[in-house]
Amino acid sequence: MTTPIPASADHPVRNRIGGVFIHVSSMERSVSWYHRLFGMPERSGCTDKVHAIAMDGGSDFVLDQNGYDRGQDQTQRPLLMLNSADVRAAWRHVSELGIETSSGIMDFPGMSFFTFRDPDGNTLMVCGDPGSTEESAPEAGHGTEPVVYDAGGLRLRATEGAVLAEIGPEGLALAGHASSEQAYRLPLRIEADVRLDVGSLSLAFGLHGSIVFNYGSPQEMGAAGTGRDFLFTHPVHGKSFSFAGKGGLPLGQWSTIVWTIRERSVEVSVNGALFHRQEGWFGDGEGKVGLSAAMGRAVIRSVSVQPLEDEPETVRYPLAGGGELIVDPACHPRLLPDGLWLAGEGLACAKTSETVPVPFTLIVRLFSFTGSAALYVGRKPAVRLTSGGQLCLIDPSSGKEAWADGHGAWPAGEEAEIAWSAFPDRMELSVNGRLVLEHEAALGSGGVRIGIGAEDGSAVTVRSASLKTGSAPPSGRA
Repeated sequence: MTTPIPASADHPVRNRIGGVFIHVSSMERSVSWYHRLFGMPERSGCTDKVHAIAMDGGSDFVLDQNGYDRGQDQTQRPLLMLNSADVRAAWRHVSELGIETSSGIMDFPGMSFFTFRDPDGNTLMVCGDPGSTEESAPEAGHGTEPVVYDAGGLRLRATEGAVLAEIGPEGLALAGHASSEQAYRLPLRIEADVRLDVGSLSLAFGLHGSIVFNYGSPQEMGAAGTGRDFLFTHPVHGKSFSFAGKGGLPLGQWSTIVWTIRERSVEVSVNGALFHRQEGWFGDGEGKVGLSAAMGRAVIRSVSVQPLEDEPETVRYPLAGGGELIVDPACHPRLLPDGLWLAGEGLACAKTSETVPVPFTLIVRLFSFTGSAALYVGRKPAVRLTSGGQLCLIDPSSGKEAWADGHGAWPAGEEAEIAWSAFPDRMELSVNGRLVLEHEAALGSGGVRIGIGAEDGSAVTVRSASLKTGSAPPSGRA
């Protein structure tokens, strides 16, 4: 048996593995698969393009979808993550050894990382506390008075993890994170005048909520100085939605960002033009407002917060055409001129009032800004259409899943006709008249209650629904 040799506690690269990377093409599918493998509670959805599972022994089992999404070669994807208490000291150490790094130091609020390769081309990552920019220089906020900037509408305090926080004639120059001293309640509108010089910029609300402009991989950031994607993280659920190629902010130019968070929607505008809109249930939470410059630098000129009036309460929705759906108030339903609006809360929001005999075909016309929804048998999801473009049929009896790539089948922000047919021994799913997925299922010939819901953190509008019982073929068949 090999005896471990401990490294010095102050060595910049510790001989401790912080995490092992498993690169996956579908986070939704992989989270479900690995949670079942490890006997963990099943997840109704993942929260980001990276999902860490804590393992016995202290290291993380890290599922990472970024490599697949960005078309990175296998050699560009790190195998494991090494811990460091000072990433900049680790960078200097690696450079002194003559090792060429694969990327520059990537700074995020409270953490930084970089990658490099061993002699056989294996990509490794060093991750941890950002450390100091110079060998003897203190980190911003460490051992000094915290930097507090009067942004006009509120006071911003730079966190200890900020690599740069300097007040100058143009505003607060920031590399890292700064947050408001006081908390605010939803609904509200956040307005910020900023200039992104390099990297990506995020506005944050509370523990989870954020919008990130110019998000990108370390390789993309290193090559272009900025990213091309937009990332939205739900302030309540913590679920992230990525929008490839949406970018957002021009480098080196002043931009006015307005982020409006209401009870059932968020809107983001840049320089007066609507940039992003998304629906969901955002409630009336409370939290601080923050801004971050990740993997780069930004200048913040002003930030203000405006409280908004609460939205009116919604009503229950009766289903036309004979039967009816009983709407769960936990999904914050609202009757709109174009249909029934439902927020994703991990449950069947609108269920049939009576059991439905098998076989049946449920045909619904749905609208979602994220191109996602779920259909249920009782409390269990049987059909999932995810914001990542994946389609899934789930046997409610065994939990076995069948997945398919549904990219383009239901574009985000468009209406789609979903036809779900259930038979005693199988299920079929059609999207816009085309059969896309089949799966064995043990439904029997009895009756079940079926329902419609939204993906966690999102929302769906039911614009029409019809239910056919008997052996009628699904929408995608002749």
